[in-house]
Amino acid sequence: MPRIRSIKPEFWNDQKLGQEPETVMLTYIGLWNFSDDYGTVKGNTVWLKNQIYPYKDKLRIDAFSAWLERLVELEVIIPFTHKGESFYYIRTFRKHQRVDKPSKARNCNEAELIKILNDKGFDIQEDGEFIRYSSSIRRVLQESSCKEKDKEGDIGRGDGCETTLSAINSNSLKSIDQLMAECLKDQINFVEYVRRDQKITEVQLINALGAFNERLKSGSEVLKTPKDYRYHFQNWLRKQDKVQFRINPQSNIPIQTVKQVLQNIGL
Repeated sequence: MPRIRSIKPEFWNDQKLGQEPETVMLTYIGLWNFSDDYGTVKGNTVWLKNQIYPYKDKLRIDAFSAWLERLVELEVIIPFTHKGESFYYIRTFRKHQRVDKPSKARNCNEAELIKILNDKGFDIQEDGEFIRYSSSIRRVLQESSCKEKDKEGDIGRGDGCETTLSAINSNSLKSIDQLMAECLKDQINFVEYVRRDQKITEVQLINALGAFNERLKSGSEVLKTPKDYRYHFQNWLRKQDKVQFRINPQSNIPIQTVKQVLQNIGL
């Protein structure tokens, strides 16, 4: 069912879209109306054309397809397939559209969508927008391939496989604990998001953060901002066996919550 969406004044001053034909801009707006409440819309060209331009009988499918392809080139929409169906994701939807009571995702659930977009090279930001990974941040390689090279003694010989997460630059502005604390303070966008995405408990999250921090402290990488910390942690955690972060009944280490961790750090 089509939805009412908002058009912000700054849309008309967008440098990329503002230089495109009006047909491309109008098609982009039309996609908002026919997407679900999470920014995903069916990728069936005929269906989309009939929904957005129901009375344009003379509009050729190839012309409409060209407008969609241009939006893909501009990276304002991201094409993907899910369960054999084609979809488009509106890249800045979460940043610009406020949905107070979102309906159930009808195209692709949130966890699967984020994973799909991550695999395509996009990472979610704190404002909800997806952007391409920065060229200054090398993506973490698959752990399995690194372990195989480690067995062969090849790591650190210029083969591109990292034993630790990538450094952004050598000048650290904040300690690892400070970066973790700033992420933990954002309980909705970090704590709750990671828990839902990774299907883990709060205790597992704390244990995972502890392991991640030890990894950082024992390596040479330097993370500069909470956004960098969050990005690397989420990518690292996706590759871990979550069982290792469960509570060990025989352990003498006290169980900690997010609140206790922040108190221990003095926040």
